[in-house]
Amino acid sequence: MLSSHPSTIRIDDTIENGRVFVEHGAGGLRVDTKGNLYSSSGGVPGVIQITSPEGKPIRRLHLPQPASEPRSRVCATNLAFGDADDRGMYITACTHLLKLRLKIPGVRPGQPHR
Repeated sequence: MLSSHPSTIRIDDTIENGRVFVEHGAGGLRVDTKGNLYSSSGGVPGVIQITSPEGKPIRRLHLPQPASEPRSRVCATNLAFGDADDRGMYITACTHLLKLRLKIPGVRPGQPHR
């Protein structure tokens, strides 16, 4: 059973009151300015899941799969925010590089919030 108390990292590096936050993503993780978590599936099919700060899934973005034969599969290995306004999401997807425009800006590591 999950505890309603916040998780704590003890001095011996164990976790007290731990809980699963998201069960998606073997690839990249990024956060937007509202605290939503974007996680990539890491494999096929290529999916980016958006999870609220409370741990509730908000949406899944399914990457396009080519219809041609032989059919190559598009995975979702990593993601990053970019562009001058941080609303561009760049997704590495096996042999592809995809870009989406988002309404909510992302947070880039090492950059101050705007």
